[in-house]
Amino acid sequence: MKTLYEIKTTDNLAERESDSIDLFNHAMKQGDEATVRAVAEYVVGEGELRNKAFSRNWQFHCLGWLTHYWRNAWAESADGSTEESETLERLMLCLWQHKWLVGSLPQDLGAGKAAIADALENMRTLYATFKLSPAMVCKAAVEQAIYMGDAEAAKQAFAQWQAAEQDGMNDCKACEQSSLIHYWHFIGDYARAAELAAPVLAGQMSCSEVPHIAYFPAIDSLIMLGRAAEAEAAWEEAAGRIGSAGSQYLYLMPCIVQLAHRLGQPEKAQSLLEMHGRKIENAVRNNSYDALQYLIATAPMDLRAKEMAEKLAREFDRRNGNPYYQRQLAMMFAPPVIH
Repeated sequence: MKTLYEIKTTDNLAERESDSIDLFNHAMKQGDEATVRAVAEYVVGEGELRNKAFSRNWQFHCLGWLTHYWRNAWAESADGSTEESETLERLMLCLWQHKWLVGSLPQDLGAGKAAIADALENMRTLYATFKLSPAMVCKAAVEQAIYMGDAEAAKQAFAQWQAAEQDGMNDCKACEQSSLIHYWHFIGDYARAAELAAPVLAGQMSCSEVPHIAYFPAIDSLIMLGRAAEAEAAWEEAAGRIGSAGSQYLYLMPCIVQLAHRLGQPEKAQSLLEMHGRKIENAVRNNSYDALQYLIATAPMDLRAKEMAEKLAREFDRRNGNPYYQRQLAMMFAPPVIH
């Protein structure tokens, strides 16, 4: 049985996930709450930093345990005590982490439609219980709909998100802007997406994750609008920034490779894959969605990757009830939008 320290220093992410599950389960059987808690906090993310090494379903399981643990600890603490304020702070962190994890849960094929819907409703109940605005619940619903290729559900949830009051659970302005860019790109309003992306691409709005997470919808919107020079300049910046950011953002590289194909520059796509391919394969190992994006990126150059992408896209679409990801794969074999 590996220790948590050994798990953290394991390079192979598939092993890191399986070993963390083994340690968590062993500690549960032993009644070792300290170890269970330490594993869960590492799997979900340390502090407010998202941990990209684990599958979303496993992360959500750990977050559920942590939420229950800190809610009980808070309820059992004496009124007005230091323990009460400290446990409430940890509980609020769990509610904060629900924002991004519930929204991204559809990335995991291990999560069925019922489980995804239940996660959202559980978040809605938690936020209502603690008298928090439903804004971030609605935003998570938008993200779920986007990952599940459901434009109508995304539009309904978006209207609710925009109508809800903001509070301390809202994301920073740069992250909010990025989410808006993703939404308008997803529903096909590329002009609106490009307009919102302009200050992000110009460096006027940024945070620890932005512009990184906004590059794909921003650049693809420019491509769809035929704004070749802007798209190519933004692509060069994105490839350089993500490529030099270390392992934290490698999961984003497959979509940057896809954009190179859409720009009619397969040689640049090939160059990125030669430079980062092996590290990307490891980085996306525990995430079904990121693995699919990597297979789609490599499909035009690798028949085996194309076959695997077709199979995985069908699995996503079967769960989601639409052909969204099969259409995304087909676009990689259409003539470049800009060439």
